Amino acid sequence: MPFDFRIVLILAALAAGGGLLRLPWPWDLRYVALAALFLDPFFYFPQGRNDILFLAPLTLGVLAWARGKPRLAALGFGVAFAFKPFALFFLPCVAIALWPRSGPVLDRGRRLAILAAALLAPAALTMGPFLLWNAPVYWTDTVSFVAGTLPGAYRIQGYSLASLLLALHVIPSADARFPFGIVQAAVAVPVLAIGLRRIWRAPSLGAVLSVGTLALTLSLLAGRFVNDNYLADLLYLAVLAGVARQASAATIAPSRPMPAAA
Repeated sequence: MPFDFRIVLILAALAAGGGLLRLPWPWDLRYVALAALFLDPFFYFPQGRNDILFLAPLTLGVLAWARGKPRLAALGFGVAFAFKPFALFFLPCVAIALWPRSGPVLDRGRRLAILAAALLAPAALTMGPFLLWNAPVYWTDTVSFVAGTLPGAYRIQGYSLASLLLALHVIPSADARFPFGIVQAAVAVPVLAIGLRRIWRAPSLGAVLSVGTLALTLSLLAGRFVNDNYLADLLYLAVLAGVARQASAATIAPSRPMPAAA
């Protein structure tokens, strides 16, 4: 009997949903996040065409952060990156937000090493063997093919800048090579740099999710292709960032002193 991989996706979806339910946030905010995850028509759960394997650990990382467990939070984001490179934009945001800023130098170094291991070890364990086996082929299969820098690359399609340029006949065909990576870096890196500076000044979960999601969105839209299920990813991440900010505001508001009566 053949194995149906959608079983794994269902388990990941249940883990993500359970993580959202256990968030220490008001119910209405958790409900909005659940709706964005499970009611989005672009997720194609029955077909197994979705990115829940990367969204689930990211969601669990958000849960760990919200419950005051920064190391587990970093590990969640690290596992998300191991499943899909989309999470790359969140790693520097998490690193800056959780950067040790107080205590003895040796203790800060130890905490920084743990943080780096949590963020990078999952990807090192899953990608490292393939890089050691044949790094050029691994790079070709995972980067060059989708970036369109070699013959027979992934065809231009979807809702990206590439599709617009193709429609305007700036690019001759859907198979044509074009350095979209340069365009992606030009739009995403400055936004990420500005966002990291803001996170350093005022670190928060909402800021991490907002900056990471914005940088990812710009990078995807400036790239070679944007599949419809990618739109589902961006919508969910944007909603998650929004509710994280709302939850933070709801927590801060009751702690503010009431104005004195006139």
